[in-house]
Amino acid sequence: MAKQVNTGVQFAVSAALPATYDAAGYAALTYTPVGEVLSIGEFGGSADEVQSQPLATGVTEFFRGFVQYGNPSLGLERDTNDAGQNIIKEHFDGAQTGNAFSAQVTLPDGEIVYMDVRAFSYNVNIGSANSMIGSTANLRVNRVPIYVAA
Repeated sequence: MAKQVNTGVQFAVSAALPATYDAAGYAALTYTPVGEVLSIGEFGGSADEVQSQPLATGVTEFFRGFVQYGNPSLGLERDTNDAGQNIIKEHFDGAQTGNAFSAQVTLPDGEIVYMDVRAFSYNVNIGSANSMIGSTANLRVNRVPIYVAA
């Protein structure tokens, strides 16, 4: 399937990290679904720009610097009884503060993306009347995401 809609995307987490950072290592973990996910922000790769500006040529040359693999922000309807949301919150401001954990994104066509992440925020979002109390969690991806075709 080339194009897909977002309906059916699932996000899950494991408090553990894999023994090996490949498809088999991540697949061996047990994942807990994160409920009430409204949106998942961008992840993937981007490189810092490094410039070389030698005086002799007067020409700027560009090089790739450090690579980052994203900082997806999760939009959630807050559910204090949701085990997946609680794993993320626990890794931000609970007993697991600062520890890395594993994330699994399953796309509607069955493709799976595995990531090694850390939580950098977990906030409550109280909107206006006629809206649900929400929360946002900002994650940082520590390694190259692993894509597994359906």
